[in-house]
Amino acid sequence: MDLYLVEQQGFDYKELVLNVNDFLSSFPDEFSYADANNFVYLNISLAGFWPLMKTTFQPLEGEKNLTPDISTWMPDGTLLLSPEAIRYIGDNLAPYGEILPIIVDAKEWAIFNCLSTSNLEDFASEDNSQSSAKSIGSKMLFKCINPEKYGLYCNSRFKQLIEDYGLHGLEFTAIE
Repeated sequence: MDLYLVEQQGFDYKELVLNVNDFLSSFPDEFSYADANNFVYLNISLAGFWPLMKTTFQPLEGEKNLTPDISTWMPDGTLLLSPEAIRYIGDNLAPYGEILPIIVDAKEWAIFNCLSTSNLEDFASEDNSQSSAKSIGSKMLFKCINPEKYGLYCNSRFKQLIEDYGLHGLEFTAIE
């Protein structure tokens, strides 16, 4: 079974103008400032307090400035989904996290907050059990909870979906 690290594809694509500070005031009081800024690593669900926000893309000086169909947003656990990406793969992503609406340039986009986790060490270790390797490989998309390997990972099924639908903005690095 193949696993891949999911990353933004180079610098050809514009970046979303949105960061945690834009919705920091929406976090319930139980979350500290540090918790809010580390929601990806703490695996915090945002659906209960996610505000509908409007934003745009930031062009990158000297680059192609293409609009991605799908891209990473906050490193290590979120994706930005275009209306096309939502239509094509939204149902496939739903079991692995939450799809949060956002308005980008007057169109309905979404942020996918991955809540599925695994310890990649179980897959990579030489003495791993077949069941733990199968468990990881059966997850279409997950974030690694090992601090040394934080990131968003996928299996070949997710990679194939992106390719089959011709969605642009991500690159996949095979995990040995």
